[in-house]
Amino acid sequence: MSRVTFLLLPLLFWGAMLQPSIDIEDEKPLHTNATMENEESFQDQEHYYSFGHCDKTALEQQYYIILEFFSQRMAELKEESWCNWSQVIRPYLSLTEYFIDVTFIMNCTYPNPIAEKLFLNVHGHYFQECSQQEEVFSDAPLEVVLSLTLIPIILIPIFVFLVVWKNLNCRT
Repeated sequence: MSRVTFLLLPLLFWGAMLQPSIDIEDEKPLHTNATMENEESFQDQEHYYSFGHCDKTALEQQYYIILEFFSQRMAELKEESWCNWSQVIRPYLSLTEYFIDVTFIMNCTYPNPIAEKLFLNVHGHYFQECSQQEEVFSDAPLEVVLSLTLIPIILIPIFVFLVVWKNLNCRT
């Protein structure tokens, strides 16, 4: 072991000892106003968290500025490609990330009713026709389903019989 490793190893352990111990089950972020999926009370978060004053009118104005940027990026795409997720994902993720960043900067909670309303408007304007373009899959023909079901059912007892028969023949 070199001298540097010998000197750094105790510092590592000392630094680890200074870290607060967190139980895995109770692990929560230390300082965030984001809502996680497993928190069922996310709709009532303004009653539980207080992150300072949230100016909702200023937040909504900031959201509209971000929406203008999103609208410009969507205008660059043709309307036919609005339902193509591979082309829409970057502007959509940018919109989401900017909403979250602005919300945190303004000491508000996310998700919030203003953001939800604006996302519903975005989906209604840009993605309303997309759900009608999905492929409809039909069921497989009955012959295919029966053959794929019955062949393993028939083969399993045959293989069990062969294994047992082989083991009996090996012993004698």
